[in-house]
Amino acid sequence: MVINMANQKSNSLTDKTIQSLKKPVTKKWVRDGGGLSLCLTPAVKGTWRHWYYIYTSPETGKKTYKPLGSYPDVSLSAARTEAAMLRASLLTGVDPLAKERRAADERREADQKKKLAAELEAQELTVSDLFDDYLKLYAIKQLKSWEKVKRTLEKEVIAVLGNRKVKTIVAVDLTKITSQIMKRDAQVQANRVHAYTAAMFSWALDRQLIQINPFKGLKKPFKGEKDQHRERALSYEEIAVFWTALERKDLAMTTGVKAALKLVLLTAQRPGEVIGMHSSEIEGSWWTIPGGRTKNKKTHRVYLSQTALALIGATEGKGYIFPSPVGKGEKPIAENALNFSLRRNMSAPVLNDAGPPTLLEDGTPVTENKLGVEPFTPHDLRRTAATLLAKEKIPYEHRERVLNHTLDRLDDVYNQHDFDDEKQVAAETLERRIRAILSGSDAKVIPISSAKKAA
Repeated sequence: MVINMANQKSNSLTDKTIQSLKKPVTKKWVRDGGGLSLCLTPAVKGTWRHWYYIYTSPETGKKTYKPLGSYPDVSLSAARTEAAMLRASLLTGVDPLAKERRAADERREADQKKKLAAELEAQELTVSDLFDDYLKLYAIKQLKSWEKVKRTLEKEVIAVLGNRKVKTIVAVDLTKITSQIMKRDAQVQANRVHAYTAAMFSWALDRQLIQINPFKGLKKPFKGEKDQHRERALSYEEIAVFWTALERKDLAMTTGVKAALKLVLLTAQRPGEVIGMHSSEIEGSWWTIPGGRTKNKKTHRVYLSQTALALIGATEGKGYIFPSPVGKGEKPIAENALNFSLRRNMSAPVLNDAGPPTLLEDGTPVTENKLGVEPFTPHDLRRTAATLLAKEKIPYEHRERVLNHTLDRLDDVYNQHDFDDEKQVAAETLERRIRAILSGSDAKVIPISSAKKAA
């Protein structure tokens, strides 16, 4: 019997249909609908018809297969009942395989701890070894900015202390490193190196890999204006200048990076979430960011204005909206690509007619700011969007929902309103304000909901 899987409806299988299926030469899938599928395997002996519930994980955003047992040990009716329970669980945001995944992670981590303990006993654990384990067992799983941590520690710490035994490291080793960084007039980087290194050794202490954290109590190398909480938000004039500058032909910036920067401003979402956008997350005018990609680990719905949709373009047949130029588009562009592009164009070398950079008398390259505004970061665009929403009188609670900030615990538990209408009003109001800024208009922007009430 040939089954047209593409046109199958829910509960399309019967026991008679299943019993008529023949053992395949290669693995085949037969769908019952609603996520329930029967996998036919070319097993030499034993069971060869296995039930699976297939779904998109709210934690990882990836297609996931949960085994439900083999037919006929698990009947069609029992498999459907289990699939229905799993669908109900998914509607509450709970990943059916979350417990198994965490248990597997805990087992692997326990095995790694034993290995690390053995290495420590043999007094062979180097700073480089510790760094590798810190990344695999903690940073990659727990830190959204783990790639930045990895790059920073590799460049500033591992390059200097990598071959040293962990037990020989003392506070002055880190002080020497941060002092050299301070001499480069990179105060913020010095503080980051201090914080990342101290955190790595604190993790080692928690796991009893070291007896004492040599950096505990060590003050950060710099405390000043540059290290304070950022408050940069672009003015109306700066927004217009920056947006227009993105069209410069001599800008060292890809089309994808330009679009991503504009989307951060238009959607008020985090830069890392924007560059990780996948076509599977977009449906109509809504972009659903899975919990595995958000800072608070909660699925977040974002309304996409017409301008935002135009920047994203057609999604059919696409994977990542901003694919990495390295490889076959299996990953999005690197997290630091936006920041790197901004810095490079805000301090671009001035080339003379012959081609080489123009130099001052002391040999220092002459640079120009091709973006035409004071330095800012991609996250400052998100802050700018939030500021614009506040100026347009979008209520605080609605702004926080747009930004996906963690709210009061009781509100989070008891307030189950989805705020989709409010998010749409905020996104369209933000779009109209930006358009007005770009056109040079000072006209007041009225939120759609308010405009309807006024009518």
